[in-house]
Amino acid sequence: MSGSSTTEILEGLLGGFVERVADAQAVVVSSTDGIRMHSFGIDSKDDADQASAVSSGMFSLARGADRLFGSSPGMARQIMAEVDGGLIFVTRPATGALLTVLASHKADLGLIGYEMNMLGQSIGSHLATAPRNAAIG
Repeated sequence: MSGSSTTEILEGLLGGFVERVADAQAVVVSSTDGIRMHSFGIDSKDDADQASAVSSGMFSLARGADRLFGSSPGMARQIMAEVDGGLIFVTRPATGALLTVLASHKADLGLIGYEMNMLGQSIGSHLATAPRNAAIG
């Protein structure tokens, strides 16, 4: 992919994931504060934006729950939720970024987790975001 932009590379990797991994329906990359950066397999930007917001909320709740186990600062590794429509998986492939996969109920949980880890390693260097300043001055 010589000469390809980061966006083209990421879109190719996300599309390849959905096409290659059985029962994966969509994938979204967002910031940890819920801003959509890239998506594949979701028909509208509004739905991709909503998936990003849901992922951010799930990640935040998991970070808080991790503190119950005495972890500090409480960084969630992977979150999975089963809802009527299917399965939602969220992981953090890079500082400041989330990777979310929407899959059918038939999905192999271990396979999705493994493939998300591999995808996260592939895209992580393209996603790291610098922390925001607490105050602009």
